[in-house]
Order: sequence, then structure tokens, then C-alpha cells
Amino acid sequence: MLYFSRFKMTLIWVAVAIAGVLGAPSLFAASPLAKQQPDWMPKLERAIGLDQHGGSHILLSLDLDDLIKGRLETTRDEIRSLLKKARWQDQSD
Repeated sequence: MLYFSRFKMTLIWVAVAIAGVLGAPSLFAASPLAKQQPDWMPKLERAIGLDQHGGSHILLSLDLDDLIKGRLETTRDEIRSLLKKARWQDQSD
């Protein structure tokens, strides 16, 4: 089990509390609670990303013809190399 000294644990919890206070305005920036914040709290709204804003759409597609063609070429090359090895071994005997 990990052991942290009391001093380190106190520092960790103080850092978490400070981060929570400074990050709180972004949680309710568009709500009426934003106007009721104390003066010492930062008033800056945090910009959220496009993925959190709901404006992102990704469409993935697959071209089966290219996939089949690539697999066939790979298989053909493997068969050729196996046949060359087999012929080379037969000739060396």
C-alpha cells in the first residue's frame, strides 16, 4: 500500500480544492448562478471544445474493392514466395 506523509496529502488536497474553485466558473458560466459568484472568483468563461459542444460528426467508410484487391495481392505474393522456396529446395536435393 502506498504511504504518503500528512504534509503531502495536505498539499494534494489543497491543490485539488484550488483547481475546483478556479474551474467552477466553466461549469455554470451560462446559468444565472454565474452572476452570483463572489468577486474574488475568476469571471472568465472557459471555451469548450467542438466535441463537447456537440458540433462534431465523423463518418468512416471502407472501400471493399480496395480491401479485397489488397488481400488478394498479398496472398498471391505469399504463394509465389512459397512456391519459389519449394522449387529451390527440390532442385537442391
